[in-house]
Amino acid sequence: MPDKEYIHILCQAIIKRLGYIYMITKLITTLINFIKSHIKTVLLYSVLFFIFVFVYIGVCNNYSFYDTTIAKVTSVNTKVATSQGEKKYTQTIYATIKNGQYKNETINLTNTYSQSLVYTEKFYKGNDLFISAKHKDNNLTGTILGLKRDKSIVLILLIVIYLLLVFCKSRGFLSVFSLIINIVIFSIALKLYSDGYNLLLICSLAMILFSTITLIIINGFNRKTLASVISTITC
Repeated sequence: MPDKEYIHILCQAIIKRLGYIYMITKLITTLINFIKSHIKTVLLYSVLFFIFVFVYIGVCNNYSFYDTTIAKVTSVNTKVATSQGEKKYTQTIYATIKNGQYKNETINLTNTYSQSLVYTEKFYKGNDLFISAKHKDNNLTGTILGLKRDKSIVLILLIVIYLLLVFCKSRGFLSVFSLIINIVIFSIALKLYSDGYNLLLICSLAMILFSTITLIIINGFNRKTLASVISTITC
């Protein structure tokens, strides 16, 4: 028959477990009540989340949109090239071409990088690489041009936009809308500059449009906004 000390320890353990169960149950109940009372908001952000996921998946598989040949790294073998001074390494990279005339063919690439990675780059399995490929002596050879980085950029951008919309709500939406318009204006400005228009005039007009549109979208059209626009332009 267990002694009193053992029964006391057992009772404490049971009470502790019951406390955990109560806390979890309360948390789940609170979450369910929150979802019921904010069902439209939860559905909206859920749909938005899945849209962003599909956008990211699309970016991860947008090889056909590029004219430059892209290869996905399937395996990497690394060995030391030089050990004197700063160490240098040589990578033998096996990759599968994802677009263009050599699509689905396997290619063998070589990359050399230094230990500091200041002017060189190390590649890993799963990376997408821009390459130039050609057949030479019945073998497919190529040179690495650079790393395809659009997945990381789009992922960060989507996370920032989603957090803005979730926490800032209408103001977050207005901020995103303002950002999109500013990007369009910036693209037009770059096109005008490449066509030979005066750089100072382009920058001046772009600055006026940036500040005016952003302030009107965020604060609305009123005297305060007008004063802010005028002070921004004159300064």
